Amino acid sequence: MIYRSWSYILFFTLAFGFIRCGNPSGENFVPAPEVRTKGDIEPLAIGAPAPDFRLPGEDGVWYSLNDFDKKVLVVAFLSNHCPYSQVYEERLIEFYDTYQNQDVDLVAISPNSPLAVPDDAMGYSDLDDTYESMKIRAQDRQFNFPYLYDGDQQLVSMAFGPPVTPTVYIFDEDRNLQYRGRIDYSPFKDGANAEDLRLSVDAVLRGGEIIRRERDSQGCEIYWSWKQEGMDALALAWEESPVRLQKIDLDSLKTVLVNFSGKPRVINFWATWCGPCKQEFPEFLRMRRMYRHRPVEFISVCLDETKDYDKALAFLQQLHAPGTNYFLTEEDKEEIREKVYDEWDGTLPFTMIVEPFGIPYQIWSGPFDPVAVRKAIVEYRLLGRFLTY
Repeated sequence: MIYRSWSYILFFTLAFGFIRCGNPSGENFVPAPEVRTKGDIEPLAIGAPAPDFRLPGEDGVWYSLNDFDKKVLVVAFLSNHCPYSQVYEERLIEFYDTYQNQDVDLVAISPNSPLAVPDDAMGYSDLDDTYESMKIRAQDRQFNFPYLYDGDQQLVSMAFGPPVTPTVYIFDEDRNLQYRGRIDYSPFKDGANAEDLRLSVDAVLRGGEIIRRERDSQGCEIYWSWKQEGMDALALAWEESPVRLQKIDLDSLKTVLVNFSGKPRVINFWATWCGPCKQEFPEFLRMRRMYRHRPVEFISVCLDETKDYDKALAFLQQLHAPGTNYFLTEEDKEEIREKVYDEWDGTLPFTMIVEPFGIPYQIWSGPFDPVAVRKAIVEYRLLGRFLTY
């Protein structure tokens, strides 16, 4: 009988993979962020008990405080868009690789409201702070710890009171707070190895004292839902920027493609008669907003017939599309194709990232995947998703 019981356990383990802590049924979770009344945010005091929570993870599982039962619990507040957080993602993965078998639990929480993070705050990332983007980040980086979403009401984050992302909280076996603050001293790539986190966890594991139980952390501000200043400032700057559509001939366009700017250029070819072009254009505009403070240029080129110039301009005005927009006056499609990129079959939309001196870096023939384009931008050698010294 015992043998048969273990056989069933083995069967289900092999059939369904590994079992994670947490409560199932998070897959039907539908995020619904809301703007809340301003609250008073105070960092959780040393010695205070861990706030209870029940939040959806990016893996489709709901997690509560009671799901973490190891001797030490580390709660890390991270955000997808923050360059500081992105540096520490890999360090937290490495930390948990070492400590998950040493009676230590690690859980990360995303505290930001997607309704408060302006597009131009995301210039160091390919992703925003929505629940769907958390799924992408966790999969891309292969997180070995749960990553929870608190962007709807932010009640859990308010209870913890992180001043910035990243911030870590270390709780002992009784779930009283023993450490709050930075992960280590260097928020730069390859600059450190989570020393403050490791030393503090080691002290709690052995029942010793942590020398400094609070350390200020460098990072990005928390975007509480009621903080709409960044959204309002971007909206105002965007609306005050004029929408223009400049006519350009093929020889001049070739000069644009050669790219003497010293910056990568993201060039999108489109037409008003092209449904997929019009459908993806708002995402192209969003990239203009996201990376407007980074060294990258966004250029749109309309391939409508010359008689349809007014129609093309009206489309840009309807979307309010400031920035560099060209209207190509050449109507010989074969000539355009050969001068732009000789391997292009003429499909629209057509998007390319061109390095300085005209070297093609990435090309999308047909509709682009916005995340793929943004990832190519932030991982380009002249930009990057991390801060430099």
